[in-house]
Amino acid sequence: MASLILILYLIPPALLFIPLYRVLAELGATNHLSSLFLSYPTFTVPFCTWLLIGFFKALPDELGGGRAHRRGRPHHRVRAGAPALAAPGLVASAIFAFTLSWNEFLYALVFIQDEKAITVPVGLNLLIYGDVFHWGQLMAASVITTAPVVALYVFIHRWMVEGLVAGSVKG
Repeated sequence: MASLILILYLIPPALLFIPLYRVLAELGATNHLSSLFLSYPTFTVPFCTWLLIGFFKALPDELGGGRAHRRGRPHHRVRAGAPALAAPGLVASAIFAFTLSWNEFLYALVFIQDEKAITVPVGLNLLIYGDVFHWGQLMAASVITTAPVVALYVFIHRWMVEGLVAGSVKG
């Protein structure tokens, strides 16, 4: 199953945007932000799943990382230490998914033509006129667009470290 997820992640998004556009056009979701909400899981879900497979395999069995056995039969109950240990992995996965979606350009360019609904990367692209680059405006807009991502990383970094420390085991 993990190999299938890896193969799905390795499919380039450029191969998917034409079939996705046809599906979204049939649903009437093109030219809306809902088209991005429906299409972004095609690359975020395989990435996050692949990331979390490795994370959960690394959790110790004693703390709920593996399957617990009772009377010879496996069951999948989560033990008390597992949520605290799983939180940093889930948060890291969510941050990476947010960053992938925030920086995504191709789907946003193809699926949304309305200038009122464009995303930040497509808006930055509008600052380039042919071979004329307005470097001052482009760099200022780039700094402004990275500020929310940097703020999120700084805020979540503290929470992830606290989650790691809270899930540690003594002795």
